[in-house]
Amino acid sequence: DLDLEATLRRITEAAVTLVDARYGALGVLDESGNALAEFITVGVDEQTHRAIGALPKGLGLLGAIITDAASRRVADLTEDPDRAGFPPGHPPMQSFLGVPIRIGDRVFGNLYLTDKTSAEVFTDIDQELVEGLAGAAAIAIENARLHTETRRRQDTLVAFEGVARTLLGGADRDELLGEVARRARDLAGADLAAIVVPTGDRDELRVELAVGAGADALLATTFARGTSVSGHVLATGDRVAVDDLAEDPRTGPFQARGDLGAAVFVPFEADDAPFGTLVVARRRGRPRFAAFERDIVSSFAGQVSLVLHHERQRSRLRDLAILEDRDRIARDLHDTVIQGVFATSLTLQGAARLVDEPTARARLDDAVDRLDEIVRHIRTVIFGIESPRRGDDGMRLRALAVSQEAARALGAEPRVTFEGAVDTLVVDALADDLVAALREALSNVARHARASTTDVTVSADETAVVLVVRDDGVGIGPHPRRGQGTRNLEERAARHGGTVEVGPGPAGGTQVTWRAPLGR
Repeated sequence: DLDLEATLRRITEAAVTLVDARYGALGVLDESGNALAEFITVGVDEQTHRAIGALPKGLGLLGAIITDAASRRVADLTEDPDRAGFPPGHPPMQSFLGVPIRIGDRVFGNLYLTDKTSAEVFTDIDQELVEGLAGAAAIAIENARLHTETRRRQDTLVAFEGVARTLLGGADRDELLGEVARRARDLAGADLAAIVVPTGDRDELRVELAVGAGADALLATTFARGTSVSGHVLATGDRVAVDDLAEDPRTGPFQARGDLGAAVFVPFEADDAPFGTLVVARRRGRPRFAAFERDIVSSFAGQVSLVLHHERQRSRLRDLAILEDRDRIARDLHDTVIQGVFATSLTLQGAARLVDEPTARARLDDAVDRLDEIVRHIRTVIFGIESPRRGDDGMRLRALAVSQEAARALGAEPRVTFEGAVDTLVVDALADDLVAALREALSNVARHARASTTDVTVSADETAVVLVVRDDGVGIGPHPRRGQGTRNLEERAARHGGTVEVGPGPAGGTQVTWRAPLGR
């Protein structure tokens, strides 16, 4: 068996048996050679492991052996001047023997043995035996390491072939990205993989897809581009490794998870231009990604970039192919459907004046109001159909684009309605903040509401612009928690002297009303 982890465990078990130790451990050094990346133990049960917590940091006596790269015997750990003490839950230990394992001129790690059971202390002979074992172990470790790296590189090719088959099988974009993320997670031995892409707002990024531990909480979250690791990767095309996501404020929603440690951020690139970021991460306490693992993730992302670029091009061709149909449908809706609905509305208005019975008249008035609402909605649909051809980048198109982006996370595309001269009145920084507020509100619906429908209304007149996002989900409790999402909405409204109200909707669910005055 050439599996590296299994080889390391067998070496540790052999050392324990060889010198009658009660406990044994093999500490694998990280690439710097100054700290522990892995710590494999023998003699400590799972319950004690959990009580001890994270792996040692390589301080005290362990640190001295790492620094000196020389064998060391201690008769009584409690009296050793380099001893840093044991963490809570750690079993008591007395006699100690530490021996480095060298591969060539590099120290791979150290064998640590404690509590000799057949005598009070470890002897010179014990040290010589373990040093001999360490010499033989170095060869086995190097063979296992090379085997592991070779196998993982072969796995990269298999993973790429799987992604290519998914594309050729006609999968849509979400299925393709899901396959990419799952393959990347498995290749890297990670707990989580995510794909980050730019949003319609040039200053924001969004977690487009995530798989693995806690992925649902990350999906569709947005964060600032400029100060983030992903933003740096997109700007430079460089790979970035992070030692501890939970302590790095540049990692946005990944830091907020709190339980993620080592991570690698690599770009997706086409024509030397990054268009997305692949993130793989491990839980805190697990080893950092080795150099060859980081190379594998980069290689996979580079290969997959070609597939994703091909998918983007294919999608653009599909869009071009249906533009003519869009124009025809828009003309038909405007020339036929709207005119027909409007004529029906006028007929009902006239009929209502001829009806004396109050209930019947009220029903006719309600029908007229409903037809007017349908006309407004059809005009919104027509605008959405025509805008791609016009190249418009106004408020309406940006709001529609955000709503379409949120459709997958929500389970259905929101119904969007505009009232007033939205494109003319809502511009510049106010438009940017309203779009960001809409994205934040829809993200909150996706994460918390469990809604089946979502309605968005953007209305503007000479006094104010009002954004209303209403869902039919579970609603908010009597004492709702004011989270970061609500604070973001309030901050964006406050920049323009506006307000935010979050409360129950008129028919259940939740309603968010974001308002900003105009003409300030």
